[in-house]
Amino acid sequence: YTTKGRMFSHGTLLLESEIENVVDALKVKNEKIRSKGIKSIRSRVANINDFLDKKLSMEEFKKLLLENIFHGEKIE
Repeated sequence: YTTKGRMFSHGTLLLESEIENVVDALKVKNEKIRSKGIKSIRSRVANINDFLDKKLSMEEFKKLLLENIFHGEKIE
């Protein structure tokens, strides 16, 4: 969504969630999944830590995320 030169976006970042609980909570009609060419909700949901060589704690992740959002400035 864009308005007055600003962009807004919504999403969820999962660091270390129980994926099966997330999948069970997502209620999407099979027709919608098929129309998007998606095999399953499970194939679209993953934890960030699953893609990292070294798992991050929530505090480490928040600090890195904020530093990158604010152009590399150190967040204390």
